[in-house]
Amino acid sequence: MAALLRFLLLATVAAVYVLAKERNHHLHTYEGYTDYLVFRNNLADRIANAHLTLLAPHVLLQAADIVYFTLANKIPGDIAEFGVYRGGGSIMMASVLFFLEPDTTRIVHMFDSFAGHPDYGATKDLDFDLVQYSGQIVAPIEGVISALEEFGLVHRNIVLHKGWFKDTVPLLDRPLALIRADGDAYTSTSDILNNAYKLLSPGGAVIVDDYQEYQSCRNAIHDFFKANNIPAEDLKYVDGGAIGLRPYWIKRGLEVY
Repeated sequence: MAALLRFLLLATVAAVYVLAKERNHHLHTYEGYTDYLVFRNNLADRIANAHLTLLAPHVLLQAADIVYFTLANKIPGDIAEFGVYRGGGSIMMASVLFFLEPDTTRIVHMFDSFAGHPDYGATKDLDFDLVQYSGQIVAPIEGVISALEEFGLVHRNIVLHKGWFKDTVPLLDRPLALIRADGDAYTSTSDILNNAYKLLSPGGAVIVDDYQEYQSCRNAIHDFFKANNIPAEDLKYVDGGAIGLRPYWIKRGLEVY
């Protein structure tokens, strides 16, 4: 299984490299690409060793590579993670962004309650498999700020949005190039997509962290696809338990590689 995972990750990034190189993108000289791989691998290890995430290392690498894909295809907009926990996923994506685009004007948005899961009692019919997590998995914002300081990101283009998604996401008014949705539940996932997807540029990517974990999250994605006429086959993922990469899709409207 580990060998299969390595093959899938290498095949993905190799394909992105070859196609982007053919387009003569400045990020993708051989030396630059090799430097990127070393950087992102070392970064994933640092984040894991600092206990800043519940994401497996290969999931961190996937997030980094989709940032790489986004920049390679020149998709306009910011990067947003919804549900950051201790900040590891956002730190991964932000660090890769600033490594590849040192003078970027893009912003990395970090959305979280920083108070754990909401109370699912009133929405238990929709969020039936998350009820036991009400008020759990708390990561205070002070710890996230400390993590940003540790990784040299506290004075970069990063904005923390504290509060429930239903209140904070509608306030976002900047174009997005990448959405990483880690809302777990039906209501949280719906609050993210119903408010943020309209900001996503054509060719932009959406990563859904909990699709394989919770039926309520799957229901939210399926309902969103139906309501927005998104073909079911647009959702891509490798379903392999511990080695499964997080499902994602690319917003139609722009040819990407």
